[in-house]
Amino acid sequence: MEECLIQEKRKQNRVIAVISASVFMFSVDYSMLNISLPTITGYFNATIGSVSRLPLAYLLVVTSTVLLFGKLGDILGLKKIFTLGLVIFIAGTSLCAFAPTLNTLFILRIFQCFGEAMFSPVGIAIITTCLPSSIQGKALGIRATAHGLGFSLGPVPGGCINRRIGWRGIFFVNIPIGVCVAIAALKVLPSKQEKPSRENIDYLGALLIFISLTPLIYALNSVSKLGLNNPVIISCLAVFAAALILFIMREKSTP
Repeated sequence: MEECLIQEKRKQNRVIAVISASVFMFSVDYSMLNISLPTITGYFNATIGSVSRLPLAYLLVVTSTVLLFGKLGDILGLKKIFTLGLVIFIAGTSLCAFAPTLNTLFILRIFQCFGEAMFSPVGIAIITTCLPSSIQGKALGIRATAHGLGFSLGPVPGGCINRRIGWRGIFFVNIPIGVCVAIAALKVLPSKQEKPSRENIDYLGALLIFISLTPLIYALNSVSKLGLNNPVIISCLAVFAAALILFIMREKSTP
């Protein structure tokens, strides 16, 4: 709908800046966490295999829930889901900084990644639905650049923080950034959007895709350590195949 488009150039730039800042924030967080894995391993006296679950949590959560959160953004409002995702991400980041055990840190990391799974795809939707087509390519390019910059720049401050403060510091540093981005999102992002033709959600389909993709991602990331003949890998692949078949059958009969 034409009336939902942001025509003022200054407002367009602010929207692009907020969305780009959100993915920059997460990609910095992700890369700093990766550089902190040896420190976390030593702190909890754990194995590198158990600590490697922390970055894996991102793949598991985002891959299996991104479709659901994108649909919720269409129905409930892109701005609402984007802002709620930032709030969950900030809350999860804060809790991760105080995690007393490695298992607690893993659970809180999953909670944190749910926030990223909400605001990341919805940010793209805001660009493609609220900005004129003439600048959408530019906006998506800026967002992708911010994403890549975060991954590239994160290891440098991550290494310094680990050396001077410890691994908990990598979570503390993102809290003020996240709060600023969330406040800016509330002020800048448009509330008005085109309503979808269908407002129902296929919850069973969302559950099946979650059950399908989660064991697949885990198996792909663990097969080099466990081996293809490991019962865990075989079970994961079997669950993936069964859930995928059920998902396809479900989607064939669901609008």
